[in-house]
Amino acid sequence: MELIPASDYWDLIAKSRESPILALIYRIPPRLWREISRVQDGLRSLDARQLYGKPSTFHITVKAMRVLDEKVDEESLDSLITRTQQVISEFPAFEISLRGLGIFPTAIYVKVEDKLDQLRMMNKRIMAEFGDSIEHGKFDGDSFVPHVTIATFNTKEAAELVSKVTSKEMREIDFGMTGVFELEAVEARMYLLLGPEDTQDSGFQSLRSIHLSGGRPLYSH
Repeated sequence: MELIPASDYWDLIAKSRESPILALIYRIPPRLWREISRVQDGLRSLDARQLYGKPSTFHITVKAMRVLDEKVDEESLDSLITRTQQVISEFPAFEISLRGLGIFPTAIYVKVEDKLDQLRMMNKRIMAEFGDSIEHGKFDGDSFVPHVTIATFNTKEAAELVSKVTSKEMREIDFGMTGVFELEAVEARMYLLLGPEDTQDSGFQSLRSIHLSGGRPLYSH
């Protein structure tokens, strides 16, 4: 696999200074941070050149909705979030597991096991609801892969790191299970999320919590 460092697409990242992205995310609860952070520390000791995410920013992006540029006023933004809230409220709470590491050309991530496929169904349902008024990316719909990014590549060569991530130990490591009861609509600024640790928490500006329908979470054995 040919790695793609953040510098190769930094112009795109830098645009978030002026035009953040409206995104729908699920934040990973703090009780799951410790083990993920321990693994991160091990990876960092092998290769400190990469961009490692701060635990408080660990999240699953359910859908990147659209760029918030001058065309999006406060009223239309509120309408967009309200309609999104109505769509998500159709879904019952459910459970996910975090198990194993994987690699994209751009990043190292924790795999998300969603046996009932609720996250993908949410992604597809939102695209069906909004059509061309929101972004449709090549990793949406049937190509959607729920994941938690823990490191972004900053170099084109990271052989030792890749070898560790793809080892049997890392492919099978169990980080735990959690119930998904709510999502969050945020303004995302990638230039902060991919910056130094002291800027990363400012990468998400929370706009609204969006609750799934009540009751005990659905689960699959």
